Amino acid sequence: MAPSGFFEPPHACRSNTAVGGTSDVGVNTGSILTSTNGADWVLRDPGTNVEFLQVVYGGGVFVVLPRSSYGSILVSSNGIDWGVQDCGAANWIWGLGSGPGNALVLSSQTLLTSSDGTHWSAPRSGPFPWGRCVRAVYAHGTYAVLCYNGNMFTSTNLTDWTFHSSGYAPFFNDLAFGNGRFVAVGNGGAIMRSASVPSWPLELAPLPPPGPAGFGLTASGPAGRNWEIDVSADLLGWTPLTNLWSTSTLLQFIDPDAPKYSRRFYRGQYW
Repeated sequence: MAPSGFFEPPHACRSNTAVGGTSDVGVNTGSILTSTNGADWVLRDPGTNVEFLQVVYGGGVFVVLPRSSYGSILVSSNGIDWGVQDCGAANWIWGLGSGPGNALVLSSQTLLTSSDGTHWSAPRSGPFPWGRCVRAVYAHGTYAVLCYNGNMFTSTNLTDWTFHSSGYAPFFNDLAFGNGRFVAVGNGGAIMRSASVPSWPLELAPLPPPGPAGFGLTASGPAGRNWEIDVSADLLGWTPLTNLWSTSTLLQFIDPDAPKYSRRFYRGQYW
């Protein structure tokens, strides 16, 4: 089976850490650890003695997937106090994911979402003929779901999905996003990446008048997304000016180096 064009060929060569609020949470066999600085880690008591496969942060809570889970997950709002939650999955849970303001659970034929880790629902009716899906990742306005056989499903709304055939045999078990692409890793050292995923533009406007402190501008876009403002002297090479997680739909920025240049171009994007 030939690749669909969404993928590049795999190259020879499992992520269990989530960041949320003021804490990092990591899981390994039978243990949950938390850190507030990424360097010093504290062992936490999850209240159960099983192997943990994945952890995500979404909807204001951490969600941990135990091995051989049939509807049960572990949920915590702070990474310290954990409780078992029945998400209502009618089949084995194979993977987790998260997006803007929500956490995702992937069972054998169902996708469940929650905005608080307690109340779970399916964003569309009927089963998904996906088989074993192992990870969901959100970036640049797109949800991507990785299946164990290397195939992928993508959606911008969790309702309408597009199928992407990888055409490759290795079993894949994790998915991440970076540098504008989704990247999947699999057994035997296989690494597979998607085509470049376009970002969405922010609306920029100048703040008059320019002053000695620099050039100011306003950026407008959706809250709860990653915003980046880039600068250029020639519209060819671009350098990030600032990158942040937006908590508002309208933000102001100051470029203190603007007076050093005879001309300066700006662009904004979010994902």
